[in-house]
Amino acid sequence: MRTLVSSRRKAWWKEKRSDIVGTLIMGALGAAATLMGLGYGVFVEGNHVGPGFMPMAIGIFIFGASMLELGRILIASDSLKENSVMAVVETTQQDAAEQIAEVQGELDTFGRTQKQRNRAPFYIFLVLAVALLLVDLLGLVVSFALAVAFMVIVIERRPWWVGIIATSSAVAFIYVIFKLILNIPLPTGYLGLI
Repeated sequence: MRTLVSSRRKAWWKEKRSDIVGTLIMGALGAAATLMGLGYGVFVEGNHVGPGFMPMAIGIFIFGASMLELGRILIASDSLKENSVMAVVETTQQDAAEQIAEVQGELDTFGRTQKQRNRAPFYIFLVLAVALLLVDLLGLVVSFALAVAFMVIVIERRPWWVGIIATSSAVAFIYVIFKLILNIPLPTGYLGLI
């Protein structure tokens, strides 16, 4: 009986070892980022955000997510994982991908070929580089808006109204978070637009 339990533990450890070790490493990185952020100072005079706020916030998020994942790995049984919602989602996604591949050949769900999918990251980095160069002239918000609109409408080939909604949402997010909540001045460029 004892050897059976021992062999089950060894098999379990062998199966879960890489997940546990990787999750512990991510948790340690999150804790280190949190401590470094605290060392830099989370807030400065006038209750403004300090240089350590973002490292601390991201470190807390990474540490918390790692600990939740570690708990899931250690506590969840194999039968629970097999019947979980994520297992059903993964099976459904795999079935859908196979059916789409049969119907469309090499096109993905958005109607792009493999060649177009391979070029997309290059175009996105190119658009971001141009947007960074335009910050001095147009300002951060306007150059970011143009970059998002171009990526959504031209690169991803979505309808113009989807591009407008995505661009408006992204600009509102940037403006509200950085300008209104964090009170960080955004570069307006030579034209002084936004």
